[in-house]
Amino acid sequence: MTRLTSGASAAVLVAFLVVASLAGPLGTVGTAAAAERITGNPDLTVIAPENRLVAGTESTVQVFVVNTGRVTMDGPEEYEAIVQTARAVTLDASSSGPITVVSGDYPVGTVPEGVTGPVPLTVRVAEDAEPGTYEIPVRFSYDYTSTIFVDGSNVETTERNRRVTETLEVVVERRPAFGVVATDSDLSVGAAGTVTLDLQNVGTVDATDATVTVSSSDPEITFGTGAPQAETYVGDWAAGENKSIQVRARVAEDAIVRPYTISAVVTYRDEDGQERTSRRLVAGVSPRSGASFDLTVTESDLRSGGVGRIRGVVENTGDTTAEDVTLRLASEDPAVTPTDLEVPVGALAPGESAQFEYSVALGEGASPGERRLPFVIEYRAEDGDNRSLDQADVTVSVSARDPAIRVEPRNASFEVDSTGRLVLAVTNTETSPQTDVTVRIAAEPPLSSDDAVAFIPRLEPEETRLVVFDLQVSDEAVAKTQAVGVNVTYRDGDGRLLATGTQQIPVEVVEPTTTFPIVPTAVIGIALVGVGVWWWRRR
Repeated sequence: MTRLTSGASAAVLVAFLVVASLAGPLGTVGTAAAAERITGNPDLTVIAPENRLVAGTESTVQVFVVNTGRVTMDGPEEYEAIVQTARAVTLDASSSGPITVVSGDYPVGTVPEGVTGPVPLTVRVAEDAEPGTYEIPVRFSYDYTSTIFVDGSNVETTERNRRVTETLEVVVERRPAFGVVATDSDLSVGAAGTVTLDLQNVGTVDATDATVTVSSSDPEITFGTGAPQAETYVGDWAAGENKSIQVRARVAEDAIVRPYTISAVVTYRDEDGQERTSRRLVAGVSPRSGASFDLTVTESDLRSGGVGRIRGVVENTGDTTAEDVTLRLASEDPAVTPTDLEVPVGALAPGESAQFEYSVALGEGASPGERRLPFVIEYRAEDGDNRSLDQADVTVSVSARDPAIRVEPRNASFEVDSTGRLVLAVTNTETSPQTDVTVRIAAEPPLSSDDAVAFIPRLEPEETRLVVFDLQVSDEAVAKTQAVGVNVTYRDGDGRLLATGTQQIPVEVVEPTTTFPIVPTAVIGIALVGVGVWWWRRR
C-alpha cells in the first residue's frame, strides 16, 4: 500500500475540491450541461459555367456564387449552419484588360452553404482583344456570425463584416457574334403581317451557312401557319455585315395590345468549319389594335308581331382599314327574325364611320320595351383574311302595336262532342300589300283539326279576308274557353318571307243544346195505343 505524504495529500484534496466545485454538489456530478462554443466562417468564390466571350461584343455572363463555409469548432447543426452563412452579400466586378464590366453592384442577399445564383454580369469585350483566358476581379462584401456561445438557455454571438476579392475566369474567342440593329413590324390584332429584323455580325470573324431562327414564347404570336418559330437561311455573313430577316407572323384574335417578345438565334459555321450557335437575341414587337368597331343605334321602330327597322352608325375605332364590313344579327331568340341576313357597310378606314339600316321582324310574343340585340361585325383584314369580331350588343325599343297580319275569331263557338267550322278574319294592318299569306292553326286536345292550313294569295292594305277550318271537339271536352294557336307567314313588299309569331285565338266550348223529339214520341205513343186496344179485344 502506497502512502501519500502530507504535501501530496493536500494537493489531492485541493484537486478534488476544484473538480467538485466545477461539477456542483456531489449528488449531481456528471449531469450538468456543458457550455458550447461554435466557430466558423463563410468562404465565397465565383464561377461561370458559360464563360466564353467574343471579341467586339457585349454579353451577359451568368455568375454563380459558391459558399464552401468552414466550421473550426463544431456543435449543433443549426448553429454550424449559422456561422457558415453570409448575409447581406453584395457583388461588385471590376473591369480588367480588354474586358469592361458594364453592370454595377449586385445585391445577392443571403448565401448559405452551397451554390446561389445566377447573378447577371454584363461585360463588353474590345474588338482587338486577343483570344485567351482572362480574370475579372470580383469583390464581395458581407456580414456573418463568427462565434456562437451557448450556455443553457443563454446564447451569445459575435458578428463580423468581411470584404474579400475573388477572380472570375472568362475565355475570349475570336468568332462571329450577332446583335439586333433594328426591329419593324406591321402586325395587328387578329391579322397576319410581317416582322423585319435587322441583324449584324458584330464579331471580327466571318460566318458561313448561317441560318436565323425566329421564335416566340407567347402563344399570341405565331409564325407561318401557326408554328411557334420560323427559319430563314442567310448563307455567308461577313464580319460587320447587316442582314435583313423577314418572317410572316400572326397575332391571335383575342390578343391584347402590348409589346411582345420575340427572339432570334443564329446557327452558323466558324472559320474552322465547326457548327456553332449564337446567344439568344431578344427583340420586341407591338401589334396595333386592328379594326375592334363601335356600333350606335340612332333610330328604331321595332314592334311586336311586325317588321321594324334599326338605323344607326358603325365606326372603325381601330388602327387598320377594314374592307367589306358587314353586320349580322346573331340573336338566338325565336321571337326575333332578321329579315336582312346581313347588311353590307363597305370599307372603313381608321376613324371612319358609315350609316346602316337593318330590318327585324318580331313575333307576337315579343314583349314591348327595351330589348338587347347582339350583332356580329365581319370584315376583310389588310392581309386578305376574313375576320369576325365578337358580338356588339345594342339596345332598341320595341312597341306594342298590332301585328302586320292580325287574326280575329268570327265563328268560334262549338258544342261538346261536335264538329264545326272555325271562321277567322285575317287583316293586313300594314300600308303595303302582303302576299302568300299562309294561316296555320295548331289545335290541342280536346280540340283537333284535319284541315289546319289556309292560303290567301294577296292582302291589300287594311283588307280583311275570312278563312275557314274544320274543328272537332271531343266528347271528353269540358265546357269552357279553349285556345287555338294561329301562325301566319307572308311576304312583304320586298319579297321577304316573314312571320308574325303565334297568336292565341279563343274558342268557346259549350254544353249540347237539349230539344224534345215530338214526332218520334207521337209515333211511339200511337203504337202503344194500338197494342193496348189489341190486347183488350183479345180478352
